[in-house]
Amino acid sequence: VRTVTPRRPLSARQANAKNARSVRTHVLVVVETDAGITGLGDAFGHPELMGPIIERRLKPLVLGASPFDLEALWKRMFEGNASWDPKGAVISAWSGIEVALWDLQGKALGVELRPETLERYGR
Repeated sequence: VRTVTPRRPLSARQANAKNARSVRTHVLVVVETDAGITGLGDAFGHPELMGPIIERRLKPLVLGASPFDLEALWKRMFEGNASWDPKGAVISAWSGIEVALWDLQGKALGVELRPETLERYGR
């Protein structure tokens, strides 16, 4: 379990009521099995928080567990961080790991997800 934080400049500065930015930063979560299968997820949260939460706090809780038992992994992450407020950045970090695990499961089972195979919402 590790994070990668790619950055790319924006063609135009973006601003909202709280701040402005000229660079877009993503936090990608990479989960790799002993068999060499890799899953990729996105932890949507503050980039300076996501990496440390995932790599220092959550990684030890998911290492060695089956990537196919998401319920048990969520329970481990939740109970392993019971002293934290399970909102905001922590939930974003958990979700990034979960998305990576779903991606990993699809690859392990030979299931390809493409936009045309997914049910659309909000038509």
